[in-house]
Order: sequence, then structure tokens, then C-alpha cells
Amino acid sequence: MLTLLDELGLGEDFARLGAHHVQGASIPVAGGGEPVTVVDLSRLRVQHPYIAMAPQWDVLTLLAEAAAREPGFELRTNAEALGPVVEGGAVRGVRWRPVPPGSPAGTGDRPEPERELHATVTLVCDWRGSALRREAGMVPRSWPVPFDVWWVRVPGHSALSETLAPRGGRGLLYVLIPRGDYVQAGIIFPRGGGPGLLAGGIEALRRRFSEDLPELAAGLAGLAEEDLKFLRVELSRLRTWYRRGLICLGDAAHTMSPPPPPWAGWA
Repeated sequence: MLTLLDELGLGEDFARLGAHHVQGASIPVAGGGEPVTVVDLSRLRVQHPYIAMAPQWDVLTLLAEAAAREPGFELRTNAEALGPVVEGGAVRGVRWRPVPPGSPAGTGDRPEPERELHATVTLVCDWRGSALRREAGMVPRSWPVPFDVWWVRVPGHSALSETLAPRGGRGLLYVLIPRGDYVQAGIIFPRGGGPGLLAGGIEALRRRFSEDLPELAAGLAGLAEEDLKFLRVELSRLRTWYRRGLICLGDAAHTMSPPPPPWAGWA
């Protein structure tokens, strides 16, 4: 994507977002030894040998502002896509309706009437539960996944190097992503195990996380239950990700997550 942004003339604009660069992944060694590097992106012979981590909203705003400078571009916000417009067996656009600002899609006593937006090609990228994909009759193949994730933002300057840092601890797996002045921590636990982990209350959970991740203990001190952002991990993909006039992208085409490594303790 970084090369594509350069080719579009947006590389410098993206750099001004202050993205944090992740150059690899390493695994700590018991006893305080030197971490074992399992991924080293700096060895790639490309212009940007790293993963750039930036807030999604900032990136989308950058792209929208750049697109607005192009003739014929129109961005419609506060809109809910309802399904494809199908003519002669081909998709020719989408059915949609306006949604009042601040109202969740599909709610309201008096919803706005449906409208149509016609297009030669419709790109579907409305997340893993894509309504457009479903209405187009496209059903992804799914595989069972034995784990879920809590994402937590841990404040405080990251003491981690610019690497993804997997960690194991008492049946849990942690993925630590340095983001400059905070750490994005993924807490991976067996599917359905969230309530059990919270059974002892948030204080007991904070203590467990702090013992497993002592370098983040100060930032975890203020952890509240509402700070745990739950993600149900899915593994699915469309066998055919297009039909006439329609192309599925991103999670609408494939929601892929790698299995936990054997040292996670419960894989």
C-alpha cells in the first residue's frame, strides 16, 4: 500500500500522519536472553521495508480528500447500503438510503426511502458481515477458530522496539504492537473464555495482565472492563469473490486470521 500511495502522489501526505513503523517480529527468550527475531522486514529490498501503523480514520480522510480533487468524485456519508441493483443478471449499482447523523444503520421509526446509485462496477468492502455480499447471493466458506481477542490500548511511551512482540503467559497469548506513545495489546484467549477471565473481577484481571506483562504494568493500572474491545476472530473466504459488475474486497472477500502458535499453551 505504501508504494501505491507513492505512485498516487500521496506518500508525503501519508508521512505527515506520523505513522509508527514496525520492522519485524521477535519472541522473548526465557531467562532474559536476547529475543529471537522471527520476522525482519528491514531485509526486504523495497522502498518501505516496514509496516506503517496509522489510525484508520486518518488514512480514510486522506484518501477522501485526495479523491475529492478528482472530477466526478462524490462522497456520500451517513448512508446505508441495502443491496445491489441487478439488471440482466449483472450488478449495476447499489440500493441505499440516508441515515440521520448519530443513528445506527437500520434503525429509526421512519427510515428514509430507498434510493439507487448506478455504477459500471460496484466494489464491496463493507466488512466481514457484508450486507451487499449477502444480498448478492455470495456465501463465504468458513473454518472453525478456537480463540477470540480483546484489544486494549495501554497508555505510556512504549518501551518496546519497533517489532511485533508475541508473548505467552498462563494459557494466554499476547501480541504487543508498539504505537509510539502507547502499546496496542491483543489478548488472545480460548473461544468463549472471556466471562471466565472476568469472573474474578477487573482487579484480578489487571493483576494477571500486569504479572504477564510487567513492562506494561504502569499503563495497565487504570484498565477498566469497558477498555476491553472484543473481536470475534473469523476465518473465511469467498471461493469466487466477484460476479458481473461486482467485486468484493478486504474482509468482505476474506476474513483471515492465522492460527495461534503451539507455544500459546492451548492451541
